[in-house]
Amino acid sequence: GIPQDRQSHIFSRFGQASAKTAGEYGGTGLGLTISSQIVSIMEGRISLDSTVGKGTTFTAHIPLGIETTAIPPESAIRFVGKHALLISRSTGICEVLKYQLESWGVSVTVSDHQSANIVASLTRGQRYTHILVDQTNHETLHAVSTLAAQGEPPRVIVLIPGTIEARQDVVGLDACVLPKPVTEAELRDALSEAITGVPIDEESPSETLTHATKDEVEDIVVLLAEDNEVNQEVATDMLTLLGCRIEIANNGSEAIEMVDPNRHDILFMDCEMPEMNGLDATRFIRRHCPNGDHLPIIAMTANAQPSDRTRCLDAGMDDFVPKPISLDALKDVLQRWVRNRT
Repeated sequence: GIPQDRQSHIFSRFGQASAKTAGEYGGTGLGLTISSQIVSIMEGRISLDSTVGKGTTFTAHIPLGIETTAIPPESAIRFVGKHALLISRSTGICEVLKYQLESWGVSVTVSDHQSANIVASLTRGQRYTHILVDQTNHETLHAVSTLAAQGEPPRVIVLIPGTIEARQDVVGLDACVLPKPVTEAELRDALSEAITGVPIDEESPSETLTHATKDEVEDIVVLLAEDNEVNQEVATDMLTLLGCRIEIANNGSEAIEMVDPNRHDILFMDCEMPEMNGLDATRFIRRHCPNGDHLPIIAMTANAQPSDRTRCLDAGMDDFVPKPISLDALKDVLQRWVRNRT
């Protein structure tokens, strides 16, 4: 919670509830400032309800009109009345996919990746037109392919990382395979193909990018030090799409324990993490880890000012990738610091 006398201050630039917040949890104190400005531009306001010891709820009040003339696109109309089974171990991905599918008129049932639950979902008497499988493994795919083959099979759409191992898992499966991160257009086209028989484009933009870059950076072993689960998933999907193998440390202390310059080709280090931040972890690796001075360490941070870059380089980092990260930025760093050394 936030004390009453600090509640107005936290909307100021670089304002935080206490001086310990940045050191303990990270952040710059700009998030609420930016949010407040965005809401203000939209002629709205932000309010908060906070009790010390319990927590804080922020609410954005934004006046929005109701669109009464919008007509669903033809591609979405054909999805109305369809029923999809969504299988994923990621709550975040489930929420995003479920929201998107339901916005097109698809009825969605969610199941986790456990085979027993998949069997229960598929044998409950409900006839599914589509099965979407995310975060695959052999056991999940076997359950889906076996049960989907009984009766009139639904169309199976599998979302996979761009690794060779993941692609081998789906060889022989009668399914549409989409590499992650999947775009809205790719998902829509896959659903449309199942209904109309119109094929998806031979190569999606993400697949084209993969073919263009994979030979250059594949098989690089990456240690990713990042405490935020969403950021971990985004970075992992992008690096996997580029053909890298990824290991994850949840903070600076874990990065120190896991790092092995003889195994890892590069270390992407978030700067603001609990327990030990990325700058301190980098200093420790440079001074105390065997061959730690030869491992490329790349800062990943939302603090993109020249002074922040200088701080990272002074700590012993080699380069800087601003957040939100992009596929092109990761590819450039991998080519510059790993492939160009070989």
